[in-house]
Amino acid sequence: MQQSVKVPVPLSVRAHIIGRGGANITNLSQKTGAKIQVPRQDDTETFDDDDSATIDVLIEGDAVAAEMARQEIEKIVNERTSSINLRLKDIPAEFYPFLAGAHNSRVGDLESGRDLRVQIPHYHTWIEQAPAQPAAYRQPPAFVPQASLPIQIAGDRLAANEARAQLERQVEQLRRELVSDQVAIERGRHQFIVGDRGTSLHDFLAETGCAVILPPDAEDDENLTIVGPADRLDEGLNKVMELASSMAMASVDISRSFPNAPLGAQAHARNVTKYLQQRRAIQDLERLYNARIVASTARNGPTAWEVYSRDGKNTMKARSDIMNLISGHPPTRLNPVQVHPFYHQHLRQSAGPQIRDQFGVHMVVPDESDSDDEILLVYEGPSSASDYQLPRRQPAANEAQGFEPALKEAQQHLLGLLSGQQ
Repeated sequence: MQQSVKVPVPLSVRAHIIGRGGANITNLSQKTGAKIQVPRQDDTETFDDDDSATIDVLIEGDAVAAEMARQEIEKIVNERTSSINLRLKDIPAEFYPFLAGAHNSRVGDLESGRDLRVQIPHYHTWIEQAPAQPAAYRQPPAFVPQASLPIQIAGDRLAANEARAQLERQVEQLRRELVSDQVAIERGRHQFIVGDRGTSLHDFLAETGCAVILPPDAEDDENLTIVGPADRLDEGLNKVMELASSMAMASVDISRSFPNAPLGAQAHARNVTKYLQQRRAIQDLERLYNARIVASTARNGPTAWEVYSRDGKNTMKARSDIMNLISGHPPTRLNPVQVHPFYHQHLRQSAGPQIRDQFGVHMVVPDESDSDDEILLVYEGPSSASDYQLPRRQPAANEAQGFEPALKEAQQHLLGLLSGQQ
């Protein structure tokens, strides 16, 4: 009696079943008496060492011939895929903390005693796709997979497939159990909830049974998403609020330091912030005072810097240091110059060091993602760029007299570099 059998095999093994010029598949058919059909390969198919993709080999023949052919094909698969690499791209990233377990405890259980490595991305900040919106009445929301952030499994074929099956069973359970909610928290407090690179979230998961997902820095979004079982979500929300409220916060409106700036107090504040960000002064302050500082350079954004720290004294020290730093950068030290963005890349690569060495002027060129057409010239003085210490006091009158000539010469030189460019 004729029968048909479909045997799923990794796409990467297809060529080995067929053989050069179809030699292998022909020999298999003659040896077993079965008809064997392998699907045609789509020229666009790629698998990049990913053995998750499979095809179905169709076997037709009597029971004995079909079984012999199946065994021969599985023998080839076993020979060619004793070790395999799998990428699981259909699992929502919101599930990753629960699949990995606190401090990767569940990953350790999957790998224990096996020739296997399981990599589940440490998902605490969404990148391309915001978390699913909370559903009503604490019902599971429509979590969506993120194919660009796959789980990777590598190692022994049998162990890898068992691990995949185990993860997929857990995923089905999580789809039924997990719900979510959102809470708006000031951006400066986020770091103290998640810790350095999200490390504190392992403890958060162990304590509350919930995970926290942050918006990326590039997004103007304060919402934290809390994901967890319905009966523990309130515990997670309360813990987030507890951690957030334990931070001391101070605000420094730097536009008040020079209210009569020629270009306007807000424009000057924005320019100083751009310069100090590029000079990594804000990061240095964060390290020095174990604080988080939020400063905006958006054209219509706030001019106040927000300082957050677990230690109230550090918050006040950082605030005082910021005020001293701003006082050392009066409007006379800065000169914005209008330059078409087309030239920014050229200037960034070639003109900056030259202008710094020749005129003692630091040049701030907008990032490629920034549509601003202003280049900012900041007078620093004759010291080398690497030895320069940012001033923390208002310059004396005789000292400030040297700012304008140097900035004017640097501007003329800069525009001269562009005058012959088409």
